[in-house]
Amino acid sequence: LAHSAMPFDASAVPSDIWFEIASFSGFKEVLSLEATCRFLRELIANKVFWLERLHVLDKDLAPNIAPHVSINDLSWQELRNLVVCARRRHLTCTGPAPLLPTRETTVRVGFVNSDATVGRPLGYIVNMKLLPGGKLLLVLWSEGDLQCWTVPGGECVWSYRPQSEAQDMPPMKVCSFTYDMQANGDVRVLVVSESTDLDVFER
Repeated sequence: LAHSAMPFDASAVPSDIWFEIASFSGFKEVLSLEATCRFLRELIANKVFWLERLHVLDKDLAPNIAPHVSINDLSWQELRNLVVCARRRHLTCTGPAPLLPTRETTVRVGFVNSDATVGRPLGYIVNMKLLPGGKLLLVLWSEGDLQCWTVPGGECVWSYRPQSEAQDMPPMKVCSFTYDMQANGDVRVLVVSESTDLDVFER
């Protein structure tokens, strides 16, 4: 029997059928459909399609989107990038090959604390959060001082310890913190403080 060498015309199949096929396809299959032909690539270049893909991501795969960013305002290209990066990051972290760091930066924050002013210099316990952009590091020391360090310069740009409202009140310390990125790029830091002489059951 003679084998037909005629190419398959994807446009001969109704677009809504292709859209249903893409909706039920896996991540790798969708990328393969995109690479098949221009017709399918333009069909999948759809904001509704990638918005649905973003919503069905598992909680541990969901991308970290800044609070001031509305996903409804993102273009289909931006939505696709969020989904693809989240999936590829998951495959990299769960794959058989070991995860190798792409960049290693050392921030020497301990040498300024040799007298244990803000925490124990050896074996100290600190809470650290790297701000978006990777250039500033928030460090909460065990004694309750919150500091901001530059990366990779290792320079302390500011240090904060809450002050008591009255002189006869016991000293205060920061016990936890978080931050929020604003639309203009500013960072607001929320600090929770407590008295240093409270009994553990009173905190």
